[in-house]
Amino acid sequence: MVSVGASIKETREGKKISLNTVSQNLHISINFLESIENDDFSKMPGEAYTIGYIRSYSNYLDLNADDIVKLYKEQVFFANQK
Repeated sequence: MVSVGASIKETREGKKISLNTVSQNLHISINFLESIENDDFSKMPGEAYTIGYIRSYSNYLDLNADDIVKLYKEQVFFANQK
């Protein structure tokens, strides 16, 4: 299964967009963006914020935000089952 972070990071790098640019345009901390790209959701401020940030970031990169959020929920559910 492809992870949320890998999908987003690969797309961002493919478009040659820096994290700094994304942070400035979306007004999301670089630390949170890095956490998303590294699939380290433990550093996020909460579930609602995490989903909102993932949705905004996905839309910014022209990804299907609904699919990415669904993938995130599956990924977190799977991780919690371990």
